[in-house]
Amino acid sequence: ALHHAAANNNIEAMRALIDAGANLEAENVQRITPLTSAAWHNQADAITFLLGAGANIEAINSYGYTPLMSAVERGHIRAIEALSGANLEGADLSYAYLGGAKLHKANLEGASLNNANLRGANLTGANLTGADLSATFLFHAFLSGANLSGANLSGVRSTGIRGEPASLPDGWLLKDGVLIKK
Repeated sequence: ALHHAAANNNIEAMRALIDAGANLEAENVQRITPLTSAAWHNQADAITFLLGAGANIEAINSYGYTPLMSAVERGHIRAIEALSGANLEGADLSYAYLGGAKLHKANLEGASLNNANLRGANLTGANLTGADLSATFLFHAFLSGANLSGANLSGVRSTGIRGEPASLPDGWLLKDGVLIKK
């Protein structure tokens, strides 16, 4: 019932179900939680409500996807935006396709983004301190004000970077839109 309410953006039904003791982390046969169901159906209000109620943003379904990865796969920008404001600290987004995702001001501290595709992603003001960005595609990504101190940039592929990051790891610089190891 909570999955159905989340998929249909029915906040009042979700509130009543949770007040009656419904499990925020209940999984269906594909191990999909209500939060993933809301993300899959692009229900930003339901996502915000469930996160506020304590839903686990890192829940992984039987396909190996988190709620954010499910939203990205479907191209659901509203859901991506609702999830990106959440705390993604330490999240494993390795190999994820996040091209064009709006992750501005997201907390991705210590997150694993190795081999992820962030082509055109908006990381303006994002906290990427200590994140693993090894072998990540950052073509045409927006990095204005992003904190990349201590991030692993080995093998990163970048051209057309837009904006000046607030900080870069020691030994790195941004020149003509390309991240370069000194």
